[in-house]
Amino acid sequence: MKLKGVCSSIVKKNKCLRYLFLYFTIFILHLVLVFGFKYEVSYECRNGVCVEGNYVKWNISVFNIGENKLEVKGIELRDAFNGSRIAGFNASYNPFNASSEYDLFVVPWNQERSKIISGILPKANNYPYLLYYVCFYIFVNEPVYAKNNIYTTEHCYDEEVYSVPAFECVSNYSCANNETCIDTRCIALNCSYCEYPRMHKCFSYECCDDSSCSFDEKCGNNVCVKLNCTIDEYAFNHTCIKLNCSYDEGFFNHTCVKLNCSYDEGFFNHTCIKLNCSYDEVVFNHSCVSLNCSDDEFVFNKSCKKLECMFNETPVNHTCQPLKCYFFQRILNHRCVNNKPFIFRLAIELIILIFIITLVLLDFRKYKIRKEEEKEARNLGAKEEKKNESSGKGESKLNGKT
Repeated sequence: MKLKGVCSSIVKKNKCLRYLFLYFTIFILHLVLVFGFKYEVSYECRNGVCVEGNYVKWNISVFNIGENKLEVKGIELRDAFNGSRIAGFNASYNPFNASSEYDLFVVPWNQERSKIISGILPKANNYPYLLYYVCFYIFVNEPVYAKNNIYTTEHCYDEEVYSVPAFECVSNYSCANNETCIDTRCIALNCSYCEYPRMHKCFSYECCDDSSCSFDEKCGNNVCVKLNCTIDEYAFNHTCIKLNCSYDEGFFNHTCVKLNCSYDEGFFNHTCIKLNCSYDEVVFNHSCVSLNCSDDEFVFNKSCKKLECMFNETPVNHTCQPLKCYFFQRILNHRCVNNKPFIFRLAIELIILIFIITLVLLDFRKYKIRKEEEKEARNLGAKEEKKNESSGKGESKLNGKT
């Protein structure tokens, strides 16, 4: 029957409402008679203790009190606070595929059947309990629903709340590695300094600073690690310190040891190195030493040899060089020496020559003086003559006047 037609055929409004109420009452009674059922829920936890994160088996017992068989397509257990799905099953039933009917949970009329639902127990929403309710998805084969492609109806009984214990733990094994189980709750460990949580207990680190390690170790990531000192370093106070070895010492086992070099080896960078001395050097005390030959010696086969110069040669810078003597020198023992007899004779001759030159100069001086005196006498004579002439002329004039 269509509701619109009913309401339009009734004149008075209150009569229309009565018909509507009667229609829905009959429909609800029909559903109750067709889909009437009772159910009970029980659970089973591993080892009889329900711990969050573990599997739980719920046993849903359904008793069909309707007039037809009850076909259940799905059952869900939902959180009583937020309605989220906890566990359930959902049959892959397709009304157009007859073979899929075996997936349905079917309860014959006036009989009881049970369905096992497994799931992982979530955290308690009302510690220590998880409160939940049950929803059923029942298959219907009514034209009213089928015309809208509806073949299941949802029946949630959120007013019937069930509970299951959901302890965080009953032993440490249910807690994280850094937690311990106290009164069914996982409590974080409060380890002291230089401790770390492990296996639900506090353990001491091997070290938290260098002082906990030996002198040749260093604390890194709470573990004492051996120092990796180089060959020229030694461990002291948890650090590597450079060795201060002398030039003739080498490094062995992080200490200074005397080098045992052969006679023709020298010390270089704390190792023995073959000496490469030059021709005028010899090995002495693990080093190259100059021969220091004298001027009249030369180097031969790493030793000083005497030079054999000619009579007119002399040793100069380890070689024979020609002598360059002066005219008053003579060669003696590869040297230029003064020729004393020659010098004596030369000196006498020079003295005589100087004496002669002196006499000549004296004679010349005397000659010059004599010439000057003669010249001066002549000048005086001339003056006298002029004077006499002037006197004669005066006397003549006087005589004439007289």
